[in-house]
Amino acid sequence: LSNEDFAAAKQHLQEIIEATSRIYGQQSLPYHETELLAANFYLSYTSQFAKADSLMRHGLAFMVGRVASQQVQYRQWMFQQAEYAEVAGQYTEAQSILQNTYQQTVKSLGPHHIQSAVCLEKLADLNLTMGNFKEANIQIDQLNLVMEQAKGQKAYAAEQAKALETSARYYAYMGLYETAKLTLAKSERLFSRSVSPSANSSGVEELIDLYLNTDQFRQAALLIDEVRLTRNLRYGKD
Repeated sequence: LSNEDFAAAKQHLQEIIEATSRIYGQQSLPYHETELLAANFYLSYTSQFAKADSLMRHGLAFMVGRVASQQVQYRQWMFQQAEYAEVAGQYTEAQSILQNTYQQTVKSLGPHHIQSAVCLEKLADLNLTMGNFKEANIQIDQLNLVMEQAKGQKAYAAEQAKALETSARYYAYMGLYETAKLTLAKSERLFSRSVSPSANSSGVEELIDLYLNTDQFRQAALLIDEVRLTRNLRYGKD
C-alpha cells in the first residue's frame, strides 16, 4: 500500500486469508480478524462496498461475545463499522455505533480515560458533519479536558493531535478562524501527517477548506492528494 501497488496488496491480502484459513480454520478468531482487515481494504481502496459490508458484518458477528468490549481491538472494529456506515451515508447508524462504543468504554474504563476521549472525538467529528453543533461542542469540551490531563505524554500524542484537529473544525464552523488556525498549528506540532482524517471521511472536504483558509497549504495539498488517489481508485478518473 505504501508504494500504491494496490493490485499486489489485494493479492497478498487474499494469500493471507487463505493461509489463515488453512492454519487456524474459518471458525477461528485470527480468520475473522483477517476478514475485518480485508473489509477495511475494500472500503478504503475499492468501490466494492457490498463486499466490504459482507466481510465486516460476518467478521463482527463472530467477534461479539468472544472479544471483550473494553479491549482496544474491539473499539477499533466498532470505529471501522461506523466509518463504513458514514461512507454509505448512514449517519444515524454510525452515530448509534459510536455512542454505544463510548458508553461501553466509559462503563469499563471511566469517563476520564484516554480511550473514552477517543470515542468522544469520533462522535464529535460525526456530529459536526451532521450539523449537530451543540452536541459536538459539549463532546469537544469533555474530550479536551481528558486530553489536557494527558498533555506531555508522548504515547498519546496522536490522540491529542486528532482531538485538536476536530476542535479546529468546530471553531471554523463557528467562524473563529484565528482560533482554528492556532489549534491546527498545535495539532501539527504534536503529530503532523498520519493523524489526518481518512480520505473516506465525509468531513474531509471541510478540513481541506479549513487548511486553506488558515494558510496551511502543505497539509491541504497532502490531504487533497490522498483524497484524489482514493477516489480515482474507487470511481475511476472519469
